Amino acid sequence: MYAPLPLRSSPPMFWRLAICLVGLLLVVGCRGGGDGEEGGGGEGEDEAAAAVPVEVALVERADLRASVAGSTTLESTTRVSVVSEIAGTLVSLDVDEGDVVEAGDRIAVVDNEESALAIREAQQSVARFEREVAALQPLYDDGYLSRQAFDETRFQLETAQTTLARARQSAANQTIRTPMPGAVISRMVEVGEVVVPNQAIVEIARVDVLEATIRVPERALADVREGQVAEIAVRALDEAIVTGRVDRIHPTVDPQTGTVAVRIRLDDIVTDDGVTLRPGMFVTARIVTDVHRDVAAVPRRALVYEGDATQVFVVREEMPDDEGSGEEADGSGDPGPHLVARRVTLEVGYDDADRVEAISGVEIGDRVVIAGQAGLDDEDRVTIPADEDDAADADGSGADPDVDGSGDR
Repeated sequence: MYAPLPLRSSPPMFWRLAICLVGLLLVVGCRGGGDGEEGGGGEGEDEAAAAVPVEVALVERADLRASVAGSTTLESTTRVSVVSEIAGTLVSLDVDEGDVVEAGDRIAVVDNEESALAIREAQQSVARFEREVAALQPLYDDGYLSRQAFDETRFQLETAQTTLARARQSAANQTIRTPMPGAVISRMVEVGEVVVPNQAIVEIARVDVLEATIRVPERALADVREGQVAEIAVRALDEAIVTGRVDRIHPTVDPQTGTVAVRIRLDDIVTDDGVTLRPGMFVTARIVTDVHRDVAAVPRRALVYEGDATQVFVVREEMPDDEGSGEEADGSGDPGPHLVARRVTLEVGYDDADRVEAISGVEIGDRVVIAGQAGLDDEDRVTIPADEDDAADADGSGADPDVDGSGDR
């Protein structure tokens, strides 16, 4: 038979188990405390990560205009076709497309052999009748020749002289000259061709004075007047602007379209970059009918629409409602301000291609979101790139210089 185990072995085993249990509880407790601290830090990081990055611009002071606009092409104020007045062979063509000419410059020469013959025949007739008149003059003076017979011979002399002048004019017309200054925009014949009277040789246009004709709705006639300033934006030159003035308003309205033609004469044909405008360029003409000066101008990129309302997001610095959730600015326990986007409804007035007048809703110097607003809601926290924020401060936007792009001091 086996001897029973000694009772003194039981107490050591019991204490070992108890010690292990206590140690396990301590480890679990420590981990729980650590997780709680990490969880608190993670919540702060999530809150910072929730700020939406946006791009902003300032509401600035500007002059905004009411206008009537239309698209068209530039045209020359004057365009003529230079024609040949006689028939003949074109023996010389002195200009080509693009050449600039002055009034009276020779363009071409037409050879007409009949002109020389006509001159010689007319000269012979004049000489013959001059001799006859000279021979009949003494007879008429002495009364041996009737007045009627003498006048008939003198009339024949005058007719021959007229025929000679016409023949010489026809010969002079063999040289074709330009009637005005301008540029040759097209030529219709080549050297060696036979031309006939009134056949076009070249087409010349004034390129130093240009105009643009747009069609405006008839309801705009109450605002459009001759002499008003117009801005001409040239699409091919990155919307370069030149100015002009309303020169003529057509007296009738097109019943098919309900529009009226308005002609604008350009003040200058050279842009600020030194580029000379040309006929045929596509432009947008904007006639300025009224001006609001020194108004709050909001970038058009900032506008968002909800129904009939025009809205923007204004970025403002605000203290958090729950100070316990705010981030400390300098370790003193004081929470710093946050950048918050506030949705604001605007009352809008005049506008142009890039800006809109804000009658109410924002003030000059406010920062409005121009990129990133698609995902924003009212009171969302936002963050601005540091360089943009610094630029806004330099422009006097009123931002706290101690606040960085994340909203923390």
